[in-house]
Amino acid sequence: GLTATDSSRFGNNGTLNGGMSATGWTARANTGTTFFNPYALEFDGTDDYVEIPHSKSLNITDEITVAVWAKPEINTDHGPMMVKGPSIVGASYSYRIATAVYADRPQLNPMTWGVCTIASENFMGMEPAPELKKWHYYVLTAKAGGPTKLYADGKLMETWPVSPESYLNSFPGYPVRMGMTY
Repeated sequence: GLTATDSSRFGNNGTLNGGMSATGWTARANTGTTFFNPYALEFDGTDDYVEIPHSKSLNITDEITVAVWAKPEINTDHGPMMVKGPSIVGASYSYRIATAVYADRPQLNPMTWGVCTIASENFMGMEPAPELKKWHYYVLTAKAGGPTKLYADGKLMETWPVSPESYLNSFPGYPVRMGMTY
């Protein structure tokens, strides 16, 4: 598959999967959004995703910041924008930023955010989520023994305490995936 090149010093390059082609990288005209990146990827919502293999630099157990620019077209239950770990459900991921659908409250279109310690899942939801079909900047920060915080478009949305004896579970050996449906 094609390579999504990491521009950091760590070289955590990813592979485009699910039939994504070079057209996913094609420059597009500015559509008047407040954020514009002509090289953003477009996922089909079915089987397109980027997979970044696990590396030592992704084995983070003390503190982490995960950020993603995204323009969700629709909300799907457990629709991950970014996740590291074997699954997106329960205490089986290191971190995640995802869309969700609540059967009892479909009008909320929530975003879900989480980080797992060795002992538990610290899961948060932002209700309602920022407006669909517009670019948003989502950030999750977590610190072992400290709080987990979530931001949307630069605004602190929620703070979640983590028990002081806990450390982040990095799920060594598992990749980071962007856009994959579980």
